[in-house]
Amino acid sequence: MATTHSGINVAACLVLTASALAFVTVPIAGGRQEASDQKKPASIDVPAGDSSTLVYWNVLASGPLSIPITDNATITHTLDGNQLYGIIYDVTVGVRLNHTHDGDLSILVTAPNGTSVPLALNNGGSGDDYGSDTGSTYYTYFGDAASRRLEAGSPPYADSFRPVRPLSALDGGPAQGPWKLTIVDRGSPDVGTLLAWHVRISYGAAPVNFTGDYRPDLVLWRPAVGYWFIRAAYRPNFSTAAFGQPGDIPVPESYVSGSRQNQLALFRPSTGEWIVNGQATVVWGINGDIPVPGNYRGFDNADIAVWRPSTGTWYIKDYATVQWGTNGDIPVPADWNGGGGASIAVWRPSTGQWLHYPNAVGSIQWGAPGDIPVPADYIGDETADYGIFRPSNGTWYIRDRLGNIQMIQYGINGDIPVPADYDGDGKADIAVFRPSEGRFYIRDYASVQFGQAGDVPVVKRPSYAGYPY
Repeated sequence: MATTHSGINVAACLVLTASALAFVTVPIAGGRQEASDQKKPASIDVPAGDSSTLVYWNVLASGPLSIPITDNATITHTLDGNQLYGIIYDVTVGVRLNHTHDGDLSILVTAPNGTSVPLALNNGGSGDDYGSDTGSTYYTYFGDAASRRLEAGSPPYADSFRPVRPLSALDGGPAQGPWKLTIVDRGSPDVGTLLAWHVRISYGAAPVNFTGDYRPDLVLWRPAVGYWFIRAAYRPNFSTAAFGQPGDIPVPESYVSGSRQNQLALFRPSTGEWIVNGQATVVWGINGDIPVPGNYRGFDNADIAVWRPSTGTWYIKDYATVQWGTNGDIPVPADWNGGGGASIAVWRPSTGQWLHYPNAVGSIQWGAPGDIPVPADYIGDETADYGIFRPSNGTWYIRDRLGNIQMIQYGINGDIPVPADYDGDGKADIAVFRPSEGRFYIRDYASVQFGQAGDVPVVKRPSYAGYPY
């Protein structure tokens, strides 16, 4: 029997079995492959110019250690990160050691993919120790957001410092696997002891990632036949999936708690059904609602949610009903506060205002009628930036939370903006899909023939009536 929750008819209906979704790997066809493992291709024929991801964090800690640091030798200690998954968004490291001549030491952290970042390189001269037995700070903390570089401090460095090389070099790599701390002693006769260390990792599943490479995929939905086409930006093969029917809206997300995988999913406006591969179909919403799934509760899975333009009401399943916005607004849920979840917000085309729930006093005016809102983390600080794509001149207007502005001409009228972190550097790339050519253009990375006119690119961005469906 159907039940009613938050004004929406909810019913558990059909269970999709594995046979409902079939992947077939086939070679790329209908165009040349221009993407490669190189960061920048030879040319991109776009005018010159330049998530909302579920993000979690975890601390891997050694506990008390007593590992000797001997003269002219190297030691390595490993922490088990097999319980992590997805891509790295941010890393901070804490180190506690005794040594009577810090200038002898180099300290490095190594991520699971083998990328190493030096935290200290023979700093501190004849000073002693990293971290202290006294005071409130026992560790030396290394993080890119610290106010001082390590070179500006002095032993025992019982504070937070920026490492000698940025830890952002690890962003975009896989979080899962062994994390290592290496200490190299290049002098004598001073020795010491590694007492403890830990690493704090922010990580998450790449948005719309099905190929398992920790990066967003190029994903197309062909409404006329109900087919998905999925490929990595730099690989020549793609997969197809028969899933859905004309009129459906693709809404892939990580809906299953603990699955840590994106599922193919559809919202069917005609019936209000949410059809998630491998899960029971749920009725949540009515015809005319706009699907706005996201991690509103801060759990490890996305919530099913819709925004109803006629009343400006958000219905978040099993969580909340919120009136925010008016007819004509565009919902723009994203990680606006850096907490790793989704926050309620709308963009008002008539005024260009971005209105954040629950207080509109601090609203931002950014954009104009005819613009397309494309919020994403363009600067790599794990917080959504205000992004606008203006079709009339193919220009992207980006403003971060500090008020810094970028204006980048990339694309032409008719292009569909598809920003995502395709190159795995922790920042959203400016990108467009050109329906007239069936081609993705990713700034400073790739130009890929994939798709045809009528295909709909599927990315982590707001979906709303009339665009592009």
